[in-house]
Amino acid sequence: MSPPVPPELEHPLWTLLDGESFCQLTRGGRCVTEGDGNYGNNERCVITAARDMIVHAEADYNTESGWDYLTINGATFSGTAGPADIVLATGDTITWRSDGSVN
Repeated sequence: MSPPVPPELEHPLWTLLDGESFCQLTRGGRCVTEGDGNYGNNERCVITAARDMIVHAEADYNTESGWDYLTINGATFSGTAGPADIVLATGDTITWRSDGSVN
């Protein structure tokens, strides 16, 4: 059984603006995923922060360096350099993009 959700996390943290076939909101909008296993080719999605927060990477971050990347407020993360402790304000944007080659 999962522990109870703290009151400050009961509401969605994210809004999915584009790319619902590649990215999904989980845990009541508190998490974003592009699915289980490896990511696919030509994926694109855009999400925004639904409130002010600090982002922590919880999983291994490993993309095809220079070709597949996450962009958070203009900062690009590619290869194994994933985001951690990034401050987001309500409405800030995160974009996920993968290219057309095998990852």
